[in-house]
Amino acid sequence: MYQHYFGLAEAPFSIAPDPRYLYLSQRHQEALAHLLYGVGGDGGFVLLTGEVGAGKTTVCRCLLPADTRVLRCGLHLQSQADGGGTALHHLR
Repeated sequence: MYQHYFGLAEAPFSIAPDPRYLYLSQRHQEALAHLLYGVGGDGGFVLLTGEVGAGKTTVCRCLLPADTRVLRCGLHLQSQADGGGTALHHLR
């Protein structure tokens, strides 16, 4: 509906965050820098936390194509605590 009416090349709304539309505010730049530093080390573990809607998932998705080395990377998204244990429990 919006796409045709406004003459857009693609749908304007998506349920999945798209890193192409990330506005890198100072805080987003800092988060991305910390993530890049964390994956640049030798087998480190990086945790990014923040309020709902702060852009954590989008920043993480922005990170993945930014590093050209071969990485083993996992992205664990947990939108609510289910009482099933800690984050470490979920990563096992």
